[in-house]
Amino acid sequence: MNEQPLILVVEQSLHDLELLNSHLGTLNFSCICTKQGVRAVILAQTHQPDLILLDYDAI
Repeated sequence: MNEQPLILVVEQSLHDLELLNSHLGTLNFSCICTKQGVRAVILAQTHQPDLILLDYDAI
């Protein structure tokens, strides 16, 4: 199993979301990104990421 770890990033700031996505990509992680808490729950259930980075204000 040589798949990249999957990270779900939940962040309200589009700038921070893009920054995290870009940086994590250079570290060889696959990312799913959203700005919405409800959407994050759906993505977490659907994709079962290895890690969730959650902006507390996004929930």
